[in-house]
Amino acid sequence: MPLQPGTFVGPYQITAHIGSGGMGDVYRARDPKLQRDVAIKVLPEAFAADPDRLARFEREALAVAALSHPAILSIHEFGKEDGRAYAVMELLEGETLRQRLESGPLPARRAVDIAAQIARALAAAHGKGIVHRDIKPENVFLTADGRVKVLDFGLARLEPALTAGQASTATRLDTAAGVVLGTAGYMSPEQVRGGTVDHRSDIFSLGVVLYELLAGTRPFRGDSAVETMNAILTQDPPPLNVADASLAPAVAALVEHCLEKEAAGRFQSAQDLAFNLEALRGRGDRASGQAAAQTAPTRRRRGLVPMAAVAATMLIAGAVVGARLWQRTDGPAPLTFLRLTYDNGTLWNARFAPDGQNVVFAAAWNGKPIRTYLSRTDRVGVTPLSLPDASLFSLSATGELAVSLGHTYDGWIGEGTLARAPILGGAPRALIEHVREADWAPDGSDLAIVRRVGSMERLEFPVGTVLYQTTGYISHIRFSRDGQRIAFADHPLYSDDNGDVAVVDLKGQKTTLSRGLQGMRGVAWSPDGREVWFTAGSDQPYSGVVLRASTLDGRVRTVLALPTDWRILDVATDGRALMSSELVLRQIERWRDGQPPEDVSLFDQSLGSAISKDGETVLLSDQGSIAGTTYATYLRRAGQSEPVRLGDGQAMGFSPDGQWALSIVYGPPSRLLLLPVGAGKTTELPNPRMLTIQAAAIMPDGRRVVLLAGLGAEPLRLYIQDIASGEARAFGEPGVSLMSFAGIPVSRDGSQVWMQGPDNMPYLYPVSGGPRAELKGLKPGERVIGWSENGELYVSNLIGIPQRITRVDIATGRRTPLKELMPSQAAGVRRTELSVTPDGRTVLFSYSRLLANLYVVNGLK
Repeated sequence: MPLQPGTFVGPYQITAHIGSGGMGDVYRARDPKLQRDVAIKVLPEAFAADPDRLARFEREALAVAALSHPAILSIHEFGKEDGRAYAVMELLEGETLRQRLESGPLPARRAVDIAAQIARALAAAHGKGIVHRDIKPENVFLTADGRVKVLDFGLARLEPALTAGQASTATRLDTAAGVVLGTAGYMSPEQVRGGTVDHRSDIFSLGVVLYELLAGTRPFRGDSAVETMNAILTQDPPPLNVADASLAPAVAALVEHCLEKEAAGRFQSAQDLAFNLEALRGRGDRASGQAAAQTAPTRRRRGLVPMAAVAATMLIAGAVVGARLWQRTDGPAPLTFLRLTYDNGTLWNARFAPDGQNVVFAAAWNGKPIRTYLSRTDRVGVTPLSLPDASLFSLSATGELAVSLGHTYDGWIGEGTLARAPILGGAPRALIEHVREADWAPDGSDLAIVRRVGSMERLEFPVGTVLYQTTGYISHIRFSRDGQRIAFADHPLYSDDNGDVAVVDLKGQKTTLSRGLQGMRGVAWSPDGREVWFTAGSDQPYSGVVLRASTLDGRVRTVLALPTDWRILDVATDGRALMSSELVLRQIERWRDGQPPEDVSLFDQSLGSAISKDGETVLLSDQGSIAGTTYATYLRRAGQSEPVRLGDGQAMGFSPDGQWALSIVYGPPSRLLLLPVGAGKTTELPNPRMLTIQAAAIMPDGRRVVLLAGLGAEPLRLYIQDIASGEARAFGEPGVSLMSFAGIPVSRDGSQVWMQGPDNMPYLYPVSGGPRAELKGLKPGERVIGWSENGELYVSNLIGIPQRITRVDIATGRRTPLKELMPSQAAGVRRTELSVTPDGRTVLFSYSRLLANLYVVNGLK
């Protein structure tokens, strides 16, 4: 019998019965703490006594709790009371996709949009190792404002694959409409066979759903569940008839690609599928109102799709000798993407060889060290060059490599020893240490370089002649085709990839072409050398990356809008381009002594910034397109699945009483905000000197803040500022740096701060002024991440994994190992951030992974 209104389940008061299903009843209820309505799924007492049903119920709660994505139903709490198990979830207003289908098929563009949102949700789940295994219209909800929510992870598995042997031990948990590993009609062939199931099974099921959205009926049907499953194994679906002529061929080809009988023939990731759906949706939007007479695709045989048919009809990925091709069929010339690499890891740089047929690139695959490879533009396959532990800087017109030996990366920035090397073998000749970027002049006679001297980043050509310098950093330097200018990305904040596109001539005259770009990564010159091409984030939230072109007088146009992260690497004079498709995955974990790591991640571009003294509350910063260029600060308490957005800015840390969070909205000039953790009003602190602030911390007295800041092109230095009056004074010496997004480590008594000096060595700087003090016990490449309760320092390695935390007695230099933290996935790890509680028992561990693959792109204009 359903619970009556007024009944309490835990602290939640039932207000209405919403519906019933195979796993129990769902109610609307009131959350008394946060004064909001929620949904509660209650497992009946009889089911709670069934270990199998209870296991499925708990598995769903665990699976959803591991995810944080706008297209996945959020779960707030899981509990048991009076023999009943219950899960508290966000309350949705709208209808299921099944209810929407009762009115008939959907318009093609709406169906593609829904499928794209589902694919994004699945990509997030697959990124956490979670396979849904029961995608169907009943498990997809459409909110009143048109957004998608994926429901019911009750059949999900937290391991990447489920074997047939494991499947045989599961009991029948579904209603009569389903079977052990899914629902008849939506199951993949491998589910039907009881074989190994991985993320590609969800891709098949999504293909079935998309077919049904377009046709109004499932692609595989029978009079019984057995006949339906036999159709899945042996039959092709009826030809798909799409009313929208501008989308019909491409949609049909995409659905067929999802419904391949063998998993290896489908899209290999939900990320790829989402990309192609979003590209297809964009094409449909462009074609709206422009009816095109196109014939339906030829019915294919089971097996691989012939490439000629794909090229004629698809805007999306297809397979040819292992490569993936993306083709635009509207416009004067086709746009094709030929994929060259398939390994799992990070790709850092790539250049066309002088012959135009070969490509040289640097990558770190499968957790191994970075090295340089050779590939061709007409086939898949890579050959490692005889340059171990070398990253590519540039390739000259004569075929000579400029490489970085012993190159290490910290986020977007790295450095190594610049060396020259022949492309086809031979020992490299070392030239200059600690070089960050290098590019050959067009005639191959000399190199422009970027290196850091003290706190200043310098662009030099020839070596020793400074053309431009900044307290931020410089990336992606590229000589113009006539050798008279150098284009580059100019980042005002060290280690942050927001910034401008600029050129500087050989006399040091700098011109900014485009300002205030989010995610500014990738610069190249156009085929005719008249424009600078660059990739950066879109101006619109959730809108991926845009390849833009700017003339030297600053007239900017869009070359290509892409729904996901891409980077321009090189452009040949014939118009072909090298681009990398990139996926940035950020994980934030709380590590407590004696407990397994707890995932406290926010969004895919978020960072753990600070942890409270008791380890119960964390500050998170979102640096993605959701927050925009101002970034955003969130707070998450232990046991709360939903974070609270406190306000704008990059989080720096808590006030001593824990009532405020300090954040920076980066400038210039910068805004310094005090955000209330509870009730209260945001306070903006004065910035009378119009400083560009890189990092900050609230002092232990709660009345002052310490700043690492600069003015214009002046070197960075430390300031102490009164919160009430805004009065500020400098202390220490100019040219100091922090090299981190973290707040400034301040001693427990507030008398000293840790900072790197102009010589890049660690020092303690007295806040009252006076000479700096050397730090004993620190090793090269270590950073300070906090102070212990007894005044010792916690330090960790800045670069590399595992992350090792050591306690250092600064009086004696004695070192005591404390913890070692290792990411669950090592491939592509490029940056880590750590915060530690004073007792050393809890650590907030953030790590970022960059996964990329290389494409040859033809047809850009």
